[in-house]
Amino acid sequence: MTRRSLKEAVQGSGLTEESNLKAFVFSNNIPTTGVTTQAGDRRVVPRTSIHRSFSFTPDRQPVRHSYDREKLKQWAESDIAPNGIQSPLLVRPLPGGSDREYELVAGLRRHLAAEIIALDSVPVIIYHWTDEEAFEASLSENTNRQDFSPLEYADGALKLLALKLDCSIDDAVSLLYRMDNEVKGKVTHNVVGSQQGEAIALVFNFLGQSTWKSFVSHYLPLLRKPSEVLEAIRAGRIEYTKGLEIAKEKDPTNRRLLLEAAIEERLSLSAIRERMKPVAPSGVEPTLQHRFADIYKRVKQAKVWHDPKKAKELEKLLARLESLIQTQ
Repeated sequence: MTRRSLKEAVQGSGLTEESNLKAFVFSNNIPTTGVTTQAGDRRVVPRTSIHRSFSFTPDRQPVRHSYDREKLKQWAESDIAPNGIQSPLLVRPLPGGSDREYELVAGLRRHLAAEIIALDSVPVIIYHWTDEEAFEASLSENTNRQDFSPLEYADGALKLLALKLDCSIDDAVSLLYRMDNEVKGKVTHNVVGSQQGEAIALVFNFLGQSTWKSFVSHYLPLLRKPSEVLEAIRAGRIEYTKGLEIAKEKDPTNRRLLLEAAIEERLSLSAIRERMKPVAPSGVEPTLQHRFADIYKRVKQAKVWHDPKKAKELEKLLARLESLIQTQ
């Protein structure tokens, strides 16, 4: 389908009343309690009959970027194992699958926990949702979670906005900045107060976590963080808080090396902050700790382990360091 311009998406829809705007934004299916209001079929189904394909999301990725696997394992063993899953997973019939296969819409954490402890069956509510309805339900369910990160919210809100206005995410971002500049008097008004602007306001009212104005101020700046850090967070390779801390490193090379080390060595947030401490200023004798941190960065950058002779020397030095630590 050829994408229309943002203006055509609204003007061409014949929207003249708020009810029509809501129908345009939410496809005549306006969730009022976190998920769509159509009746669902409650059942207990085999865990393996539920697929995590996420065909309903614009990028075929779950709304959540990642979970702390260790915490997830602890929760599964200490809570789910003795008590079972209390809150049903939200699913829909698997597109192209058999009548006994389902696609997970909301409840990924519960499904992963069930997988960890090998539950045979799980409770579900089955809805016959379209792709758009399923994405709304998944996003709405997750925005209510306490540990839903700001980047997850920003990505989800922009995907929903782009979906509803039939535009790209870049167009949605540009439109939000345009509206912000209009409010600040930097450009003439042609979006704020229009049906298009009202439709945008309805999307954020549906999400219930921010207005479009606060979204521009507090969430859009996240998209300006270094691309390699955002990609790692979105891929679930590093937690949001750790990635945001690494993004503070101004030097691109040091930032990339620190990101790689944080992922490979599973560094804690405090360990990341420790490695980001600045070296002693010029003219001041560096402390032993500063010298060690500086040498570590330089060794990582030089990649001396690719030189057999240097790698052998490095192995000896590491052995001496390990011995020194063990004798403390």
